[in-house]
Amino acid sequence: MNRHAFDWSREWQTESDPEKLLAAVPNVRGLDRRLRLFACASVRQVWHLLPSDTRSAVEVSERLANGGATPADLRAAAVRLYWIRNTPSQIAIEAAGYASGGFLGVAPPARSLPLEYDPRLAARLAARAEASAAVGPAPPLVTPNWHHKWTCAYQEARAGQANLVRCLFPPPGFPSQLPPQWRSSTVVALARQIDATGNFASLPILADALQEAGCESDPLLQWCRMPGINQVRGHWVVDCVLDRL
Repeated sequence: MNRHAFDWSREWQTESDPEKLLAAVPNVRGLDRRLRLFACASVRQVWHLLPSDTRSAVEVSERLANGGATPADLRAAAVRLYWIRNTPSQIAIEAAGYASGGFLGVAPPARSLPLEYDPRLAARLAARAEASAAVGPAPPLVTPNWHHKWTCAYQEARAGQANLVRCLFPPPGFPSQLPPQWRSSTVVALARQIDATGNFASLPILADALQEAGCESDPLLQWCRMPGINQVRGHWVVDCVLDRL
């Protein structure tokens, strides 16, 4: 898919495959940071399947993306992965490993293997874990009905991840810098508050402040006002206001 062919009103809003969206994202400043945040946000879809030490490691990875942790901190938070990964929880833990890098996989006979950071694989594994948890373990003889339910659950999880991409990346062609007059003191203060607290319920208020400052950008205003899908660190509108794009 040609990223230049994307249109805000059609493909970018409706595409449900996060891989296609990631192939089309603009080469914004801090691309690696956004990919890491995407991986961590995808793993948060299966947060309920993760033990506390793995959750802590994902949180360290998020802090690393935002400059609040170091690679040494991430290594210190390493969790052990097991050679056999069949249950939803085991798959989710593997997703967390690929969402951070620096984790250690333990393979028989107890030799350590490095696990590479791979945000796309982390997202696919998180979707697999979510689908497996929703549908249940595969029967000894996989039936078409079970396979259909699992595939639908997987696609639903991936559609949720596509929304995460749209939260983290501006639409292709969107200018990375806002006109100075849109970045009023109120707008900047609200963006900083959202960034510091993670209270994304304030995004519609940010949209109102932007509009009062003269903003007429539909993609920017609409994405702040879309309910239920904007709960992610590194939101592109917030970062645009804070001059991080």
